[in-house]
Parts: sequence; structure tokens; C-alpha cells
Amino acid sequence: MSDFFGPKQQEALNRARADPKHLTRELTPEELAVVERKRKAMAEMFKIEKVIAAHKVEVNFGKDRSTSGHFPGSIIVFRSGSAFDGGGDEPLFPCPDDKCPGFIPPNLISSMLKIAVCPKCKRQFSQDDLYEMKLFRLTAQDWAKVLARYFIRLGSDADIYMKTHPLDIRSRTRNELNKYKGGETVNAARAKRVRVLYSLHSIYKDLSNGADLEGRLRAFLVA
Repeated sequence: MSDFFGPKQQEALNRARADPKHLTRELTPEELAVVERKRKAMAEMFKIEKVIAAHKVEVNFGKDRSTSGHFPGSIIVFRSGSAFDGGGDEPLFPCPDDKCPGFIPPNLISSMLKIAVCPKCKRQFSQDDLYEMKLFRLTAQDWAKVLARYFIRLGSDADIYMKTHPLDIRSRTRNELNKYKGGETVNAARAKRVRVLYSLHSIYKDLSNGADLEGRLRAFLVA
């Protein structure tokens, strides 16, 4: 099979990125089995110490978050510095090929050569193809499916942070770029955001009591 990646392949990837259906499908028995194996392993760890997640999934919503209709939001993934005795968190970039479940860490990105290598599929991509943030417009149920898939892609080893912004940061950022206000409006919007954590410890504690992953994530999103 050829590894050639040209304009046609890029166009196909762009179409795939714009279609969230692959992320909102039902979890397969194999994916559910991965969660169950992790849950059992975590149940043993709970007897010893508090679990520190290796990753963080940050989902951001605006003031339009709803319990029924579609609403926009974004997802960013980090490798947790606290899990590796490091300093700050590092952003992870989803593989540009949406069929690949891998994430590209900063150490596999060459700013000099403008290339990145996915540790999962081993393919090389242009640095310009990397997007730290993924944008969606989904119902709460489909948001839960997307988060469940991200959680599994990260080895079922992630804390989930939900940040709600009462002000529309995207539009205010655009306005500030036009008016040269120096960031005051954006900083004010960020200061008012509400952050809620669903920790890895809590996730598996809930699952050990018989709850299902998507159900718990939906309850977390609409709380």
C-alpha cells in the first residue's frame, strides 16, 4: 500500500474532519471491553492510592449549552505534567488522519523541518495539518459519545474538565483583533468561565458501581 499523501488525500481528510459521525457512533464491544479491563485494574489501584491521570481532556462550551438541542464547543487534549513529575501540561494533537486514534506529542514535532510523526500510525504529516483544538456542534448525547471515544483513545486514562464560558470568547477575540483593545475583553470572559472536573478516580468509582461510561459523561455535561 502506498504512503503517498497528496492533495486528494488531504481533501479526503478535510472532509472526514468536518464529519463527526465516526466519533458519535455507538461504542463497539471491543471498545467497551477496554474500558471494563481498565475499570478492574483501577479498582485494584483504589485500594492502594489515589490515581493520577496521565491525560486531561478539556471541553469548552459557551453560554448556549443545552440539555436538548445542538450546541457548539471545543475539545483540547493535554498530557498531564503531574502524572510524569513534570511541570506544566503539554498539548497533544489528534492525528490528522481521523481514522487513526493516535495523538502527536510535542516531542514528535519538528519546528525546523515543519513535520510531525504520529506514534500510532507511524505516518509523517506536515506541521500545518496539526490542529490542537477540535470544534463540534452536537447534542448532549453526542457530546457524551465524543468524550467517551476520546477517553478510550487516551487509554482510558484521563481527567475530564468542562469549562463553561458565559461570554462568547470566539466573537470577542475577533472584535478585539479589529479594535486593538489589548485583550481586556477576552481576559474578562476567561475570568468568568466556570470549570468543573470529572476526575479519573471519580469516573472509575462510578463505573465500578454499575454505571455506563456514556451515561455518566452525559450526566456530567448537563449537570
